Amino acid sequence: MTKHRWWLLILWLSVLLVFASVILRQASAEKPAVYLTQTSGYDQYMAQGYAATSRRDYRRARGFFLQALQVRPGDVYATAAIRNMDAYLSQKRPLNIVAVGTVRGTKAGARRGESCLEKDKRMIPLVPTPKGSGGSGSETGGGGEAPKTTEARPSFFFYIPVEGDKKPRWFQLTIKDSQGSGKNVVKQVYKPVSKSGVYQVDYPSGGLEVGKEYTWTFSAVCDRNDFSKSIDIEGQIQRTQLNPGLQDLLRNTQGLEKVTWYASSGYLQEALRELSQLPRNNETTSAWRELLQSANITDTAAINAFPPVKLQPR
Repeated sequence: MTKHRWWLLILWLSVLLVFASVILRQASAEKPAVYLTQTSGYDQYMAQGYAATSRRDYRRARGFFLQALQVRPGDVYATAAIRNMDAYLSQKRPLNIVAVGTVRGTKAGARRGESCLEKDKRMIPLVPTPKGSGGSGSETGGGGEAPKTTEARPSFFFYIPVEGDKKPRWFQLTIKDSQGSGKNVVKQVYKPVSKSGVYQVDYPSGGLEVGKEYTWTFSAVCDRNDFSKSIDIEGQIQRTQLNPGLQDLLRNTQGLEKVTWYASSGYLQEALRELSQLPRNNETTSAWRELLQSANITDTAAINAFPPVKLQPR
């Protein structure tokens, strides 16, 4: 090969190396942009809003929640967060509590034969049912998602009407894996109660897995010899992970403020649990009423039954 051809080859290789280095630099420069695109949008704005709220920078937080709402017009969580910011900025208590979320397939108090509950009353599961959903037993909007919980062992709340000597022999909570084998993951029996009220039923053992959907059934056993007379209510629940920004915000809030954020973020079970641990006064009883009414629970006895009482295992 002549010297002239060697120089041409070297020149060509040099140009190729320069071109390759330019391409590599462009590719590396684009990676952060791709990452930012993946982490921007609704979730990023909501996280920034929660962080600003933790710093008590409510005006900036409101701006972030508004941007989240622009990304997802009509989003119930961003809308609820903006409403909370408006309450902070107007120096009112941030407690116009609204339970946000959807419920799928909740059936209220199916009766078979003679009831062992108060006449013309039904057991009521305290789960969020959006207004205009057509009542219990129907699938509702929002893609039919199951109500959310952050807890591996959540608490359930039920209004149980009892009249005189007509009362259930016992109660039973059954939880099944809706997406797996369909087998029971929980089956716990509880002692009967002597008066009407809202009762808290704690998850007994084990725990729900993140991302899985479960079907729960709560039964009032009226006749120990004939289970066909039992009264059942059922629904779904799914364990999810909190947005990290919301998690930090909740860690730094207490009392009714924490109840508000749980409720407006779609975690009604946690809101009820937090509220039930607060002392009874005008504010907490008012918050209880607002929370139940916002979830379309209008039974007067249930609304007046604060704080709830825990059912005891049998």
